[in-house]
Amino acid sequence: MSLLNQEQTQLVAGRVQPMQVIVGVMAIGILSFCGIILVLKNFALQPQFDLFCMIGFAFTLPSIMISVYFKLKVTQQAAQSYLRKISRSESVSDSDVDALLGIFATNMVISSALIEGPAFFWAVVYMIGDGNAIGIIMAAILAVLVMFNIPTKNKLLDWFDRQIRISSQNM
Repeated sequence: MSLLNQEQTQLVAGRVQPMQVIVGVMAIGILSFCGIILVLKNFALQPQFDLFCMIGFAFTLPSIMISVYFKLKVTQQAAQSYLRKISRSESVSDSDVDALLGIFATNMVISSALIEGPAFFWAVVYMIGDGNAIGIIMAAILAVLVMFNIPTKNKLLDWFDRQIRISSQNM
């Protein structure tokens, strides 16, 4: 039996899923990197650079697509779902801002982590590719994409305004 009341239990339930996703994405990154090392170890005699480039692109494109989808759809749906709960109020309370900040932070971490794995892969491709520039160029491009997720005050305020505007249009 829990010592929490029903409202507190619902609050905890709402916060669990983002934590599960964050940890899951981190675990996938670790497993991906381990997979890369295993592939490298099995091709230790003479790595097939073209094969690694194909694997790199096959790994990178879906990761970017999932990251963008998560940013545009999943996070917006979470914010809208939350805003629907508070729509009866005339203003947004401090606790509402805190909850929306949590949604934004989760979005930022997950979308960055999804791109981080392929960036490490491309760094390894550079390392085994005898200095072939494609690996380091791709790693740098992906690092820049991650840097676009660095929050600023204006990004946060624009995101809040957009979510509130979308929520008010859907009512």
